[in-house]
Amino acid sequence: MSGFVADISGAGSVLAARMAVEDFGGSVLGRPIEIVSGDHQNKPDVGAAVVRRWLDSEGVDAIADVPTSSVGLAVQEITRTKSRLFINSAGSSGDFTGKACSPLANQWNIDTYTVANGVPRVLIQRGLDTWSFVTADYTFGLALERDATA
Repeated sequence: MSGFVADISGAGSVLAARMAVEDFGGSVLGRPIEIVSGDHQNKPDVGAAVVRRWLDSEGVDAIADVPTSSVGLAVQEITRTKSRLFINSAGSSGDFTGKACSPLANQWNIDTYTVANGVPRVLIQRGLDTWSFVTADYTFGLALERDATA
């Protein structure tokens, strides 16, 4: 809801989800659909605390639209251990479908594995095999470098 991902997620995503619920009819199997939102402040511990509270105390059944890999990986672990659904629509680390994979989650976007296998593969085929990385020092950037190096 704040920070650098607010424009691609945030209030616009909450509004879109509410509109989708309205278009769908507002319920599933006779139970009303309610959209709740929170601000993880781009901090995994804050996001994890919000999700734990929702799942443990507030009756939330599914989590969606966590727009950073670091927070999304924390959320995916919680939803896996608590047997709840997680729809990852923005976190892009290849770890979502790799070492942190969950049978209760899906990754609804690109990941670092797919991004890292496009350009590097073509460059290597052209004989360009000496590399330098300027890597963003956060979960996505580190995963992208790792996957491109592999």
